[in-house]
Amino acid sequence: MKKDKSLERKMKLKIPAAAVLATSVLLSNFAGAVPVFASGTQITDEHGIHGELAHIEAIVSRAEQSKSMDDLIHARQDVNEMLEGQTKYDLQARLRTVEKQLLNGNPIDDAKFYVSEVELCLCTDVLSIAKGYVSELPDGSDKEALATRLKTVQYKIEHKAELSAISAATAVVERAEQMISQSDTDYARYLVNGLDANETKNSLINRLDTLQTRINASIATAESAVSKVEITKLKADYTTADTLVKALISCPSKLTLADRLAAIQYQLVDSNIGTGPGSNQGDNSNEAITQATQAVSYAESVRTVQAYNTAMALVSALQPGSKQTELENRLNKIQLISDPANETSSFQKAEEAVKAAEYMRTQENYNKAKALVDHLNEGSDKTILLQRLAVVKKHLDEQSEAHKNDEAIKSATDKVARAESSRTQGNYDIAKSFVDALPSSSDKTILLNRLQVIKDYLEEKARVEKDAVSISSATVAVAKAELNRTEDNYNAAKRAVDALPDSDSKTTLLNRLETVRKSMESKNKTSSSQNSTTNTSTTTKTTESGKAISGIEKTPAQAAVEKKILTIVQKHWAKNDIQKLMDHNIFIWDNSQEFNLNDKVSQIEFTAMLVRAYEPNINVIKSDVLSGKFGSEIRVALDKGFIKGTEDLEKVMTREQAVRMMVKALNEKGTTYEPLSLDILNTYKDANKLGPLAANDFSFAIQSKLIVGDAERNLNPQAVMTKAEAISFISRLLDKLPVKK
Repeated sequence: MKKDKSLERKMKLKIPAAAVLATSVLLSNFAGAVPVFASGTQITDEHGIHGELAHIEAIVSRAEQSKSMDDLIHARQDVNEMLEGQTKYDLQARLRTVEKQLLNGNPIDDAKFYVSEVELCLCTDVLSIAKGYVSELPDGSDKEALATRLKTVQYKIEHKAELSAISAATAVVERAEQMISQSDTDYARYLVNGLDANETKNSLINRLDTLQTRINASIATAESAVSKVEITKLKADYTTADTLVKALISCPSKLTLADRLAAIQYQLVDSNIGTGPGSNQGDNSNEAITQATQAVSYAESVRTVQAYNTAMALVSALQPGSKQTELENRLNKIQLISDPANETSSFQKAEEAVKAAEYMRTQENYNKAKALVDHLNEGSDKTILLQRLAVVKKHLDEQSEAHKNDEAIKSATDKVARAESSRTQGNYDIAKSFVDALPSSSDKTILLNRLQVIKDYLEEKARVEKDAVSISSATVAVAKAELNRTEDNYNAAKRAVDALPDSDSKTTLLNRLETVRKSMESKNKTSSSQNSTTNTSTTTKTTESGKAISGIEKTPAQAAVEKKILTIVQKHWAKNDIQKLMDHNIFIWDNSQEFNLNDKVSQIEFTAMLVRAYEPNINVIKSDVLSGKFGSEIRVALDKGFIKGTEDLEKVMTREQAVRMMVKALNEKGTTYEPLSLDILNTYKDANKLGPLAANDFSFAIQSKLIVGDAERNLNPQAVMTKAEAISFISRLLDKLPVKK
């Protein structure tokens, strides 16, 4: 089935691969990404279920108006996601009507239509229909190619969840490798472990093991450096450890090591003080005195044995003198302070509780340690413990904030998923407001990328709809110029077409206008005498037999040909039908020598007869509307939808094409019949050769007695019609149409 290629190109949006992967990842993690009508729950957001229903009805209406395959696919996807009920069934019936109008009755074109549709929507119901159409095709390269495409579609449908899970896991593994993040690595491993056993899973596990080895090695190196500085208390070792810790990725180990470094930063000393040559004489350099003084001050602050011994070693290494004596006296005062046993015990308990809170950062451990520290006497010991607890508290607050942020991300993700499902401006705006409120993060970036895809779609959709309206208006103007070829009509149509963007549709309309222009120029050159001759050539509406004629007036030459043909077919079974068509000026052949009832009838011949039966006043339409012998008939057929204008009308006519065209004519005239159950078709031997849509039309035709089948109970839908059969079909149709006889 041929379509406007420009519209197809516009509707196929280019979505970045990264955005597609990100979408797959997030859709696999959030239940809110499931389409609303597929979830079996009603909508309770700002728009409500009535707003969603109105949205779907609008999409169906658009498909009815545009007759576009893209709109039909979009509408069918949304309708199929609705809960079962009469509303859903009614909308599906309306879409089937659109579907009938899109099909042209050519088996290969109809099969290609459904294969293309199922490749876009990946729907099991459409797959079944496509298989039916392909199976009806005659064996050949076209059938094999379409069958191969359907096998690919079926595999995608059957393995949709598996392929999505693999894509999601692969995307997260790639992110973990790029960010070298422990949290991303853990999440990636969780997704990979959930995959079915296969080579892809093994490959992803190996990549994660390699990444984890890199992470563990960097943590081990930093931890070794921190342990060393805790022993040596040397500034050089501290600098090395601090550099390694800061270089680590964000993980619990990094926080723990940073806290351990913070706890010893006031105990640091330079290396090898008092241990080099001449140290037995002591060292009174400014650097040695400064280090010893700092160590004494720290010992006075913390009053621990370790701090006291470190300070005493540095003071003892000084040369004897007043400075050494001063520092020793300060140290002696620390030794002379006698702490009550209960205070020492309270401090030890509080310190142990703080350590527990540092290594197991829970709110309960923090509260317990905080209570013990608060009961200590004021002093440097209590201050230090409070500072350590402040670090724990900050971590807990960050965790709480992270939880809130996770909830906000989940809510925003739900809104984005809803916008992706509905593809409406309202839901896009809501999702955008939720995502914009998030703090900067990789999750926000992913959601913004998904929203950008929706925004691009909405903008492209609006542009396409605007172009479609312009094309529709220009087409109407061109048709008006063709039917009534005046200068004003031509100029108005030309302005409308020139304003269109470049496309196949514009080219077609320009070609039609060129035909109108040439016709107008030719008409202007016609002399008045020729016009007089033309006026006298259209005689009365009476045949030689005196019977009234409807439609284009019959010339004496045509009447003579028909009279001769009647003498030839006197003993043929279709003689009465031929006479009936001649009486109503529906008989179209004008050469008795070439006329043969057993010859194949072409699509243009059958169309011309059907239109003359359908439209008895066709003589009011100018015969030069379209070029060719049956120009007026073809214009009516296009206007009524009997043909699409893309067919090769010189090809032969099949019985199925004829039946579908006649049923369309009956429906257009308001002559309706209740379709019989499709079970009646099973009484015909070859009913299995009918597609779903053709089956409905044949059931309709059987009930209206347009067809009866052959003596062997065959419908022969793909058989090529002879002229005799075509005349018989049109004769029966004439009996059903409200034609003046």
